[in-house]
Amino acid sequence: MIDQSTIDKVIDTAKIEEVVGEEVDLRKRGVNLLGLCPFHNEKTPSFTVSPAKGIFKCFGCGEAGDSIGFVMKFQRINFFDAIRVLAKRYHIEYEEEEESPEAALRRKEREARQVILTWTQGYYNSLLKNLKTSNNHPGFIPFLQKWNITEDMIENYHIGLSISKGDNLYKTLTSKGFKKEIIVSTSLVSEGENEMDDFFRNELIFPIHSIAGRVSGFCSINLNNMDSQEGFKILSDNPSFQSEKEILGLFQAKGDSLKKKCCHIISHPLEMLYLFSNQQQNSVFIPQGTLSNKQIKQITRFTNSITLWSDKSMSSVLECYNRISILIHEGVNVKIVDTQSENLTHYLKDQRTSIIEDHITNSKDWLHFLVETLYPIKESLGMDNTAIFNKIIQIVSIIPDAIVKGVYVTEFSRLVNLPEELIWSELKNIGK
Repeated sequence: MIDQSTIDKVIDTAKIEEVVGEEVDLRKRGVNLLGLCPFHNEKTPSFTVSPAKGIFKCFGCGEAGDSIGFVMKFQRINFFDAIRVLAKRYHIEYEEEEESPEAALRRKEREARQVILTWTQGYYNSLLKNLKTSNNHPGFIPFLQKWNITEDMIENYHIGLSISKGDNLYKTLTSKGFKKEIIVSTSLVSEGENEMDDFFRNELIFPIHSIAGRVSGFCSINLNNMDSQEGFKILSDNPSFQSEKEILGLFQAKGDSLKKKCCHIISHPLEMLYLFSNQQQNSVFIPQGTLSNKQIKQITRFTNSITLWSDKSMSSVLECYNRISILIHEGVNVKIVDTQSENLTHYLKDQRTSIIEDHITNSKDWLHFLVETLYPIKESLGMDNTAIFNKIIQIVSIIPDAIVKGVYVTEFSRLVNLPEELIWSELKNIGK
């Protein structure tokens, strides 16, 4: 028996273009790859591979699937044998044990949780759609209009709605035959002394998907606190959810990120929606203070260039600094869109596509952003010039590539009007 963690690692690691490319001669066709189908005889290529979506599709015979499905079909083996083939291909170590009754029970519970998560996505989404057309909630359509939440946004991100009644989801799930113990294990519902409580109440719901498209968790925005950085929460206690790895919007953003060779990271779900509505689907939401190395690795499967967005608030500027530090350490190319707005969420809500595109075109290199932003607010930060210098040079010191680091030393010297020798001396002191 192969454990679920190995299966998940294979799914996350295997690249469809590499797996198929070992058996099929593929040629570039736009953002996709094209070749002769290995599953039927053809003279004109109709077999398409999409690296962004992680799938293959033959428009001649109809065969389609992901990396695991391709290996299963091509080698005529079952699911677990395909996992073994791909684990060997990508040097993923694992141990196999005969599935014990306890392990079988855990697997069945995991599968049941996945069914509940997927069903709940559809349930919340249907609540939102029904409320939009219901005469019983006449104020809801103006509410969506106020926040510029469109039908395209709802469809693309499978957005849903939870109502204020405390046990509505629980009662609906049990009516569908789901067992109480499994429902509670998803953390969608908690058990009180005398009643069951839904985790989400009166909130706009965003399903969080794995790169493969499975629902792994949910994020929500409180309907009474839509534009606050404290107004949203994430279902993080669910065993299927890996908080240090999962990213809201990456499943939808991966294709555009690959095509545009860039991914935008923003700090509020609504900002992701507004960028999407302005033709920037390569946008993902990561809450302030939570960017992890594993999340970066997920994004850099599709692009090594990341753009951050900032307004004038102190929290936004400092969050950009912290994210820049983490991203540079991972060798990512980083740019900043400095909108100079009072509130980024409100600003993006009212912008046209041309304005958004101008912002992206004029985005700043991270070093220019930090020099131009931190020095003017040094007193508000309780720092002097030396402290700001040290704060920036800490990031310069972790640039992994020596040549790139030299370029930034030269540019930093020019921007702050200090000798390069002094900057190199400080870098040596940091390295001691």
